[in-house]
Amino acid sequence: MGAAVVLTGGLWFATASRPLERPAVAAARGGAPAPNIVLVMTDDQALSQVGPEYMPRVTKLLADHGTTFENAFLTTPLCCPSRAGLLTGQYGHNNGVLTSSYHYLHRKGNVLPAWLHRAGYVTAHVGKFLNRYHQRSQQTAIAPGWDQWYTELDTSQDTYYDWDLSRNGRRIHYGHAPSDYAPRVFEQSAMRLVRRFVPRRKPLYLEVDEIAPHPRLHGEGTRCGPVPDSRDIGKFDDASLPEPPSFNEAEMGDKPPFLRHEPRLTAQDIRRRASRYRCGLASLQEVDRTVGHLYRELQDLGELGRTVFILYTDNGIFFGEHRIGGGKLYPYEEADRTPLYVRLPARYRGARVPQVSQPVANIDLAPTMLALAHARPCNASGRCRVMDGRNLLPLLRGRAPRWAARRPLGVELHLAYSNRKHAACVYAGVRLPGVVFVRHTKIGGPNGGRCVKDVERERYDLARDPYELHNLCFGGGSCPDDAEQRRLQRLLARIHHCSGVPGRDPRPRSGDYCG
Repeated sequence: MGAAVVLTGGLWFATASRPLERPAVAAARGGAPAPNIVLVMTDDQALSQVGPEYMPRVTKLLADHGTTFENAFLTTPLCCPSRAGLLTGQYGHNNGVLTSSYHYLHRKGNVLPAWLHRAGYVTAHVGKFLNRYHQRSQQTAIAPGWDQWYTELDTSQDTYYDWDLSRNGRRIHYGHAPSDYAPRVFEQSAMRLVRRFVPRRKPLYLEVDEIAPHPRLHGEGTRCGPVPDSRDIGKFDDASLPEPPSFNEAEMGDKPPFLRHEPRLTAQDIRRRASRYRCGLASLQEVDRTVGHLYRELQDLGELGRTVFILYTDNGIFFGEHRIGGGKLYPYEEADRTPLYVRLPARYRGARVPQVSQPVANIDLAPTMLALAHARPCNASGRCRVMDGRNLLPLLRGRAPRWAARRPLGVELHLAYSNRKHAACVYAGVRLPGVVFVRHTKIGGPNGGRCVKDVERERYDLARDPYELHNLCFGGGSCPDDAEQRRLQRLLARIHHCSGVPGRDPRPRSGDYCG
């Protein structure tokens, strides 16, 4: 039998009654045309690295004239799985990516840019793509769904200078001149695409995936990890490294054994983290300029009133919290939270909503963009991907749907190997407003390498303990025997295998919706 598509709350799913029909670019709200969408994603940015002091254009243009999501999370705090969540609207246990490799992505052609292209969009990618997309063959091939492809090759290195770009399949090398700085090239490429495709009959989806402020081991002309543009070197040399109560945590007896015995940071360790933090701030200046220039260009073209802007990061990063000197991976607030700003023009929302406090996640971005575009998550043959994320337009329009207040969100990771001893490798967790519960099942071995089995648990009362200083499953062992723990365990078992959302999608094989 053929498949039909049912539209529910701006989203589509397949049934088995009639053939799919490709929709034209439809009105997004009240007869308004489908909007241009500009999405900018940074790489490894801490929540403390946003705000008017550090990213004034983002703050003024997107935060002050858009919506700030105060509780936005990543379902896997690691680059490649996080980006796969954007492409699919799914948790990693459904799209296949829970480690840093594009290879594991299921149904690679049935993804967000392909859906938007079928709905009438020009789709353009600039910057970093999923890890190891090009690495195996070093070819310049364009990923499925993208009409325009200005993508850095071998992004496992996050190279700021002396790097290669695939420009629609043609390899172009950039060297060591200031104009070769990768984020500067990304800006120029994005501006070129806006001038070429806006305004046109077809709306533009432009995704700018930055490499800043991801650290690079050997900077160019500087000892920085994240490499700033030459005009920004030293700009934040006086910035203080944030030292929240979790910084260089004094007492770690409550933590699981694999983390409990991490040594405290030395004065030299702290100086190095402070330097990396400041260099990250400096590297974000070019990202901030890019947002400002794109905004002004669209304003000059008369398209600002029909352009949606989104900015967030693929994962947070540690600067010494819980004695973790760097990286991400661990399911703590520092890695799992993201800044998220959405500027939605008035024609698509009505009155502006300055802040949204309900919990949301990166898997919600694809459903939201599809709702704006009146697109559907289906390929040309009629096969549809069931998304786990929610459409955020009701929240952006000032409504509070029933699912939003107590919605469970999952966090998960699955690594086979670790380059650190006693690191997080495999875990699944669930969070509700005010509480998070995580069950670890594998950790890095005593010498790194292959991960080994080790069951540990963590639960934090975030309402009373926002810095996660007191693990209620003390030492990773027994958790409180209370109704809340039983509820968290039921939710974890459900969300670890969940698919779709009730009222929108067919009942999943597991029987568990994602909420």
